[in-house]
Amino acid sequence: MSSETAWPEVLVRMVDGPGHAISLRGTIRSRNGRHQPGNFGGWTTMGDQARPQFTGNFSRARETVHHVWRTGSKVRVEDSDGHPVLISDGNRSWSFTRGALPVEGPASAVRFEGNGTYLLDWRPATEFTNTGYREPVGTVEHTTFLGRPAWTFELAPAHLDPHTVHLVVDTETGIVLQQRYDAVDAVDEWTEFAVDEPLDNALFEWTGPVLSAEEEAARERTEQEDERARRRQWFRTHVTDQPLTTTVQVDLDVQWVHTYNDNTGAFEASLGGDHFIGGSLARRPRSSEPWNLRWGGDVHRWSTTDFDWQISLHDFTLSPDRLQQLQTRLHPGEPATHYTAG
Repeated sequence: MSSETAWPEVLVRMVDGPGHAISLRGTIRSRNGRHQPGNFGGWTTMGDQARPQFTGNFSRARETVHHVWRTGSKVRVEDSDGHPVLISDGNRSWSFTRGALPVEGPASAVRFEGNGTYLLDWRPATEFTNTGYREPVGTVEHTTFLGRPAWTFELAPAHLDPHTVHLVVDTETGIVLQQRYDAVDAVDEWTEFAVDEPLDNALFEWTGPVLSAEEEAARERTEQEDERARRRQWFRTHVTDQPLTTTVQVDLDVQWVHTYNDNTGAFEASLGGDHFIGGSLARRPRSSEPWNLRWGGDVHRWSTTDFDWQISLHDFTLSPDRLQQLQTRLHPGEPATHYTAG
């Protein structure tokens, strides 16, 4: 069939599904593309919004496998070892992390995201608007996938993505059975796909101990505060335990050590202080290689015997004498050489 006649039918089925309730069971495999960092995700909430409960665990492994069950709003997702990732009975949902109690939330908080598990849901119409993939490249063809009749086609890339995407869509259910980017060797696909099998309600229930979303948020805050303190202590031990104070009484201190290396002594940190002044500070082992951290504003660079250093303060002019005071605190007794700014 041609894309001109088939695409509207395919699009409606992908968005609306078969038009009646069905059950799904199977296995989803996800492989990240070459040179891609892996699955990652973040979220924010506003007001009284519930924290999202994701169907994927956002494993950074290049390839992952998840076992899935769904009937209506009831969902169960397990990792390749059979450990639950998410369970929902249609009213409540439970998000699991190994070694911790599951977090309970409303079923409305379930998000089909992470490690290819978006394939467990039908596609939003907004995905095919002007900001997304809009129309097939070439024709929509009939094919067979996992023994089921399917459509296969390629979609033109979105303006933010340079690669064409290839889809295989189950003709009965409208579920995408495979989505792949051949240019980067990335694929999300069902490797087992069963429709309308009877599913035991016990699959979608959890009766064990749980944490509320509020308890989990409090635990995360404590964990973040502990990690911040640990990283600041690393800075005090390996760099300096002296306050980074200038002559204008701007008290600077390390707010967050983003990266550090115990073997080389390299680090990159955020600075903060009073008067709403902030900035960045970093060092690496002495090297002749270029070192562009892409910081905004004026960046001061210099070297000592063993290290190269950079510092930048936002909306604050660091005069030579103030810089020298900071250098004295950072590496007392070691002169700064090879100074540049810009």
